[in-house]
Formats: sequence, C-alpha cells, structure tokens
Amino acid sequence: EILDVNGVAEALSGFQREELRGRSVLEFGHYRDADDRVTQLGAVVNEPSAGREVHLTDALGGDLRLLAHTSRVTNDDRACLITAFTNVTALGRLDEGLLAAQRMEVAGKLSGGIAHEFNNLLTVMQGHLDAMAEDAAHAPHLRERVDALGRAVAQATRITSGC
Repeated sequence: EILDVNGVAEALSGFQREELRGRSVLEFGHYRDADDRVTQLGAVVNEPSAGREVHLTDALGGDLRLLAHTSRVTNDDRACLITAFTNVTALGRLDEGLLAAQRMEVAGKLSGGIAHEFNNLLTVMQGHLDAMAEDAAHAPHLRERVDALGRAVAQATRITSGC
C-alpha cells in the first residue's frame, strides 16, 4: 500500500497524491508478476536495494523506466518500505537512438561496400565493352547492342557513384 508520495512523484507519475495514497504498487506495473514481487521484497528484507530497474505506468499509460532504491523503515511501529526512484526513462530513449544510429552506420557501411564491389564489376564490364566496340566497328549490326550496353553501364556507374 502506498502511504505517501512527494511532489516529484506526483509530477513524474501524473497522478495526484490523493490518487496514489492507499493504492498498491501492483496497479502501476511495479512487479512483473507475483514471483517478482516476492523476490524483490525478499531482497529488501535483508539489506537495502541499490538501484534495481523497474517500470511503472504513468497516468497517461506511458512507461516510466526507473531505478528503485528501497530500504526498510519503521513508521509508528509498522514495518514499511521507503523507495526513492531515479528517472532513467530518457536514457532508454537515448539507448534506442544510439542503436538506431548504429544500425544506420552499419547499413551505410554495407551499402558502401556493395557499391564498391558493384563498381569493380562495372569496370570489368566497361573494359569488355571497349573491346567489343572495336569489333563492332566492323560489324554495324552489333554496334547498336554495344551502344545500348554502354549506356546501361554508364547509368549503373552514375547510380553507384551516389552511394
């Protein structure tokens, strides 16, 4: 049961203090399941917890990623837990942005490598086309086909030069 919260918890969660008092942290997705609750509470009984990551749902249904630091305290002869949360939600977004940037970097390197290999093939094709152009000078019926191939190789070279 939530006994009380501070103003920062109100602002972070989007709930008013009165909406939170008396409710269970189970309602906010604090524990993944009953076993997770038993494990976390069992760990706190022996010693204060140091920054375990938890996810809570805010008033708008958003996911808050938090580090929870929990200690046992006694309040009016009642055993209680006091938890301080550190909001690391933005760090999760940074992690996602970093992963996206890394994926883009890998895609860029891969496409650059493919373009390089393709250009190598185009160089070979152009060399053969140059040799065929000499032969086609004596066979006018081949000249049109060699010219068409030359235009295709030139267009493919322009496309890969943009990579």
